[in-house]
Amino acid sequence: MSRRTTRNRFNINGNFVESVTDESNGAVSGESRGPLTSGQRLAASAASSGEVSPDPFATQAKYFTEHRVLSRDVCIVKYIMRC
Repeated sequence: MSRRTTRNRFNINGNFVESVTDESNGAVSGESRGPLTSGQRLAASAASSGEVSPDPFATQAKYFTEHRVLSRDVCIVKYIMRC
């Protein structure tokens, strides 16, 4: 069995209190596991990187939106109120 140590920190009346608990983390077999497959390695490396890759078409989408908005026809209608 492996052990898990957790630390809880509380701020009570301005005092810093730290409690440490040692709980068992379930039964763990003594067998070692085989090497990771390429799919498992890819998933593990992507999860551990912590970075999210940007959308590859983000710059094109931004350009398309700006171009569409800036080059559309604008009609100005003037209302004249007569009293």
